[in-house]
Amino acid sequence: MWAVGALLIAVPSAFAGTYFSGSLPSGSSAGSGSNYWSSDTVYRPTGNPYTLWFSNSAGAHQVTSDTYSNPFQITGSWGYDQAWCQNNSNVAVSPTTCIAG
Repeated sequence: MWAVGALLIAVPSAFAGTYFSGSLPSGSSAGSGSNYWSSDTVYRPTGNPYTLWFSNSAGAHQVTSDTYSNPFQITGSWGYDQAWCQNNSNVAVSPTTCIAG
C-alpha cells in the first residue's frame, strides 16, 4: 500500500495464487516463489496429513500440521518469504492444491 496525499492505494500481489496443483507424492514438498505472503492454504482429501510453513533467510516460520481440515490454512507475515506445503502421508495425494496469498 502506498499513501499518495490523502489517497490510499492497495496493490495486490502479482504472484498470489496457486503454486501447486496435482498429485503430490508421499513426503514431497511444493514451494511458491518469494513474495510478501500472508497466507498459505492447501486443499486436499481429508485424512491426509500435511504441513504448511513460510521460509526466508531467517528460517522456517509458522510450521503447522493438520490431517482433517479442508481447506487447511496458516496466516502470518515474516517479510519476503516462500510458502510451502508438504504431503506427510505414506501415499501420493490427489488432488492437492497449494495457494499462497
